Amino acid sequence: MEAEYARIIRKTVAYAESYAAKGFTFVWDDSLEFSWESGAGWMGTPRVKYEGVDGTIEMLKYHIDKIVKIAGGPGTPGYSAYYKVMQVTVDGDIAFVVLYG
Repeated sequence: MEAEYARIIRKTVAYAESYAAKGFTFVWDDSLEFSWESGAGWMGTPRVKYEGVDGTIEMLKYHIDKIVKIAGGPGTPGYSAYYKVMQVTVDGDIAFVVLYG
């Protein structure tokens, strides 16, 4: 499963980076940390147990799209967002999250 979890992160990061061609830049920020009271924003925590690997990837892509909309959308000159995609545990289940700041 570790290879599948790495694939989830890899595919989500590639999707976020694809926004550069549309004029929106995602900048990876290792300092972002997940917590329920996090100072960083976060989107969803799809769980592999319920969504499956491909469903988790699709939900994370949806969250990337939402971050772009919140930040002003593609084509906003020079616009960017700091982000990080990571694996977390929610109620004992493996989940993934997109952090942004």
